[in-house]
Amino acid sequence: MDYLCSGLIGINPNTLPFIRLAREQGLCPEPNQIELMGGPLPKIAPPFKLPGHKHVDFDIPGPLKGLVAKLQPKPMFSPELCLGCGECQRACPADAINMVEGKPELILESCIRCFCCQELCHHKAVTVHQHWLGRKLLR
Repeated sequence: MDYLCSGLIGINPNTLPFIRLAREQGLCPEPNQIELMGGPLPKIAPPFKLPGHKHVDFDIPGPLKGLVAKLQPKPMFSPELCLGCGECQRACPADAINMVEGKPELILESCIRCFCCQELCHHKAVTVHQHWLGRKLLR
């Protein structure tokens, strides 16, 4: 859905890191394999200008790769707010969440940073956290 919707608003889906990573991990079908239900997608001429952003290459080789990974935003789970329903785990397209003793634990290396867990948590137990240095460097 993200692949199609990004194209609708004028963003090349292949430039989005989470889509690229999902495709690399086999979690996103090839565009010619996507079957649309209902009528064709409308042609939309976005009435807005897309905001500028810095492109971050997530395929950084060497010792800097670990540092860059720590600076990227990531989901954080609040043990006080989490009721252990497991909706975050069921919604995770990358299978990057394990439920351990009724609480979610993130497998950061597998996380594609789609933040479905945060969007779908009814209890608001998932927030997006980014290291302060990452906020300064990657804005």
